[in-house]
Amino acid sequence: MKRLLEMVAVAALASTALAGFTLTGLSGNSAGPAGSALNTVITYVYAGPEFDVGNFIFEGDLTQGASGNYASEARFKITNPAGQVGFTPALTSVTSYTGTIHVGPTTITGAGAVFTGTTIGTWTFEMYESYDDGGPTVIDQSWSNLSIQVQDYVPVPPPGGVIDLGTLTGPLTVSANLAAAQIIWYKFTIGADAVNPGTFLDIDTEGSILAASNDTEIGLYKANGQKRAEDDDDGSGLLSQLTFGDVGPRPAVGNGLAYNGRDGTLLAGTYYLAVGGYNSVFGDGFAATSTSTNTGTVVVNFNTNIPEPATLVLLALGALLRRR
Repeated sequence: MKRLLEMVAVAALASTALAGFTLTGLSGNSAGPAGSALNTVITYVYAGPEFDVGNFIFEGDLTQGASGNYASEARFKITNPAGQVGFTPALTSVTSYTGTIHVGPTTITGAGAVFTGTTIGTWTFEMYESYDDGGPTVIDQSWSNLSIQVQDYVPVPPPGGVIDLGTLTGPLTVSANLAAAQIIWYKFTIGADAVNPGTFLDIDTEGSILAASNDTEIGLYKANGQKRAEDDDDGSGLLSQLTFGDVGPRPAVGNGLAYNGRDGTLLAGTYYLAVGGYNSVFGDGFAATSTSTNTGTVVVNFNTNIPEPATLVLLALGALLRRR
């Protein structure tokens, strides 16, 4: 059966204003695919403060169990307090080995696009294997002297030349001339969460007219510069679409996907949208670049039912009065 280990975290980055946590002195078994009965599951309850997940860093000693096992097959399944799940890639490039080897420190980046919910509460880290060499009753590999660090994201300043759209309170369409290899930046705020059920925010590039091909890409960033989501072809044709909150669905445009909140909850706050032609690349730190030859008019549509902040206050007051 699984072993549940309750670990004590040591302060991470104590000399800075950043949050996060570090687990040390861990050990356990990696026996098969995620969910295998012999896999060790490490459980830790984080009490706060809230933070944006930046990197995961793994370091420890890995000991071979089953014959023929590769060190590169050792992985971790991570579940955050919101129930969102991520799977690490290989933590080492070492394949066949015997005895024990030291792994790491290996940094897993880009976690902010996967873990978008709360960081306060129970985290689990399950040791597992990408290939089960030993079968269901054999331990493939064992970890010892293992540390797992969950780092806060380090904010970066926003890009220049941003078009500020203010607070979104309903449908809004904007357009701009897109040059070759250009990224156009928009800034906007939502006054409440886009969450299922109830509220939504849909973003697309329907109506764009670009040559050489009518192909757009968009990337959404938190105010701290961390990438939240990106899309290439979810809209009609080769156009782009992001959809947050209520699962709806709201009808698709042409052969595009329905607007169904598949990109998750989007918390209240300020965001930056990067818009470019294909091929554009989006990364953390407001890193958005394009090698596109597409030029012309790029259109961005925002559709939301999130009310303006003053309306939110009135709704909350009305709810309070009804409870009295």
